[in-house]
Amino acid sequence: MKRKILIDAIGIDRVGGGRTAICTLLEHILRLDQETSFTVLVSGREQSWDKYSNVHQRVISGRRFAVRAYLQCVLPTWTHREGIALVHFAKNLGVFGLSCPYVVTVHDLTTLLLYDQHTLLDVAYWKWVEALTVRKAARVVAVSHDTARDIERFYRISQRKVEVIHWAPHARFRPVRDSCQLEALRRRYRLPTQYVLFVGILAKKKNVPTLLSSMAKLYSRMPNAPDLVVVGRQYPQSEDTVSTALVHQLGLDGHVHFLGSVPDEDLPGLFTASAFYVLPSLHEGFGIPCLEAMACGVPVIVTRAGALPEIVGDAAWILDDPMDAVGLSTAMECVLRDGTLRQEMVRRGFERAAAFSWEKSARKMLEVYQAVLEGR
Repeated sequence: MKRKILIDAIGIDRVGGGRTAICTLLEHILRLDQETSFTVLVSGREQSWDKYSNVHQRVISGRRFAVRAYLQCVLPTWTHREGIALVHFAKNLGVFGLSCPYVVTVHDLTTLLLYDQHTLLDVAYWKWVEALTVRKAARVVAVSHDTARDIERFYRISQRKVEVIHWAPHARFRPVRDSCQLEALRRRYRLPTQYVLFVGILAKKKNVPTLLSSMAKLYSRMPNAPDLVVVGRQYPQSEDTVSTALVHQLGLDGHVHFLGSVPDEDLPGLFTASAFYVLPSLHEGFGIPCLEAMACGVPVIVTRAGALPEIVGDAAWILDDPMDAVGLSTAMECVLRDGTLRQEMVRRGFERAAAFSWEKSARKMLEVYQAVLEGR
């Protein structure tokens, strides 16, 4: 009889790094372990998993807290009745009262670190409910060593209970060599010939206003500097309500292009055609677009915030102060003007991105499952 594992992946229908990471990780897990019967809770059906015969998708839709309340009511009884041996909460949030052990993946603790950028309800949830979820888990998975340290700091969890499993760039992220494909992409999104690229949810922590200020300072020194292209959806839990108005205030009309969400298959081309990728974030639990940009042969500029230095290593320009618009504009100018520096950043970026592997991460996750099931 096959062992049964349930994976809670509700919420991955929303475009972002979390969706990319969880979908790709689960696909590799399904590919590696075809002896286990997996049930995956999702907000919308994922067609890429249909080719695996040992996975059953159960769609549960609704508002965020309503769905969590519903699962708290039904999941303990349902998992017991179905003979589930292990539950993996893949997106931070959990359920109490299960008769089987569970694993929880914590992607970041931004809500507690930048509590003034979130609602009181979200902060209370992460301070009290998530703390209980993590403490009662058989094993906690952190997506970076930085997040693991935050878990220990905020929740008083021993590092022996925490397993660090990094994300990795999807195989689709590689340089797009087809000039016709790139030109079609430019026409579709009405892009300039050269541009600076930001990819990420439009949340307060992404610090886009500082990026806009640095672009204004860059134009004062380099009038012909590339435009800025911003890719990403609004993040309701901590929405950036400043950036669009700031564009006009800074005189950047016509120089900043907000594309919103774009299909995953368009991202490699958008990265490839850019001058460089910039992420001036105030905190990141991982920062997967950095590796995606590197895998596409694009220089990367980031801030010394959260896990970013851990992820980019020596392959990116790291700005010490995320609020330093002058320093960020100087970094961007150097990368634009210095061809030798760009080539070296691209070389190191390819090497850095290649050091991360989804297959290796999936194997580590399966080892965590096995350890918990064996009571280790």
